[in-house]
Amino acid sequence: MSRTRTILVSLTLAAALSGATPHVAPEPPQEPAARDGRGAKTLLQRAEEARQTGKVSEAIGLYKQIIETSPNEERAHIGLWVATNVTERNRLRAESPDAGSADPLSPAALALGRQVTAATNAAVAQYYRWLVTTRPNVTAYRYRLATAEHAAGAALRAELRTIVADDPTFAPAWAHLAHDMAATGDVEAERDCYARAAAAAPDNPLYAYDLLSTYKMRDPKEHRRLVEAFVARFPSSEMAAVALRDAAADAETEDDRVALLERAAKNPGAVPIELFALHARTDPGKAARLAAELLETARHAKEGAGADYVVGELTKAADFYGSIASGRKLLGEGKPADAVAAVEKASPPASAAPLTFPVTALRADAFLAQGKPAAAYDLLLADPVTFGDPDLTAAAINVGGRLGKPEAQVRREILSAVLGRAHQADDFEIEGLTGGRKKLSEFRGQLVLLNLWHPT
Repeated sequence: MSRTRTILVSLTLAAALSGATPHVAPEPPQEPAARDGRGAKTLLQRAEEARQTGKVSEAIGLYKQIIETSPNEERAHIGLWVATNVTERNRLRAESPDAGSADPLSPAALALGRQVTAATNAAVAQYYRWLVTTRPNVTAYRYRLATAEHAAGAALRAELRTIVADDPTFAPAWAHLAHDMAATGDVEAERDCYARAAAAAPDNPLYAYDLLSTYKMRDPKEHRRLVEAFVARFPSSEMAAVALRDAAADAETEDDRVALLERAAKNPGAVPIELFALHARTDPGKAARLAAELLETARHAKEGAGADYVVGELTKAADFYGSIASGRKLLGEGKPADAVAAVEKASPPASAAPLTFPVTALRADAFLAQGKPAAAYDLLLADPVTFGDPDLTAAAINVGGRLGKPEAQVRREILSAVLGRAHQADDFEIEGLTGGRKKLSEFRGQLVLLNLWHPT
């Protein structure tokens, strides 16, 4: 597709989405053969770069060009939704500036989030509706239209069932059905759908990973066996590192856990944040050295849309754990103030991990070195992680003992500190799995478990 034609099609679609009458009739999308995979990959890289640098309109145009020539390029569909979501969020924030700047968990911010999602789905649905009208036999367009028109529920399930009945080889619809089955707790149906997705796309590691993940909670031994088979089959896939990290979380021994995480760290593009954090408990210098080694490798093998993120996270990890190591060295030299100053300059990686441990532990030790056990104790109780972290809990018990507090009292005070930070949740309403709608306030006084992922 020429650049001129791309602009004409994109302008026409933009006008259609805005409700305006286009001046140019939209041309039918090209057949998939009109562009080879290398061309789609190049466009995808350009689209990702445009989106990440704030050129959202340009990114949307590129994503659409890919979708219209390579309908099964899932990353383009996802990118289009994300870029459209950014556009709608910016528009709605401009209309409601108070909601945009509010606490992200406030009712106003949550309401804005729902409006953004609805507006995004409406915009992409209108685009896919045009594509389905133009080329009704392209399953990818039908699937994306169904997910945009029906976020969840029986209507979406019915559409997905129709899609896989018409095209049993379309893996994304099977995977979507599997996710839906997981939400209902029907593990056997979930596995069956993931197995069909994996069979339909045997070279896609994501579906094989989703299938093995259904065994994680219910059959850890089988899960471990499947992880090893998966890694042998897809050794260079990023999902291999994810699978190894999953297995590490359930490892029976610390040595096994470390071995699994070290294997995961060898995967190109991996950011083994759990391994860094594990090393940092006993040797932050080792964590810093590992991060520096991986950073050097990542810089030389820089490619792909996520390469900059990997380099950025590894840079932060190397600096962060290097600062912790420096702080520990200064503390050993009898310079507690300098040690605290060293760690306060550190900027931890954005990746989720128990990053507070090395900082809190060092600062507490610095207070102890300065003869301030009460300040160390208050610091440990002020860290929310202390409640679930055995090392920080042990440190609090140790410091509490210096203050004449028995272990039982320290544990009570840790729990009281957690409860003291709690606040009443804002009320919300959701649709029940068996129909009807429920409000959180209806369960006041009862224990409520919120499962924000899926049972497996």
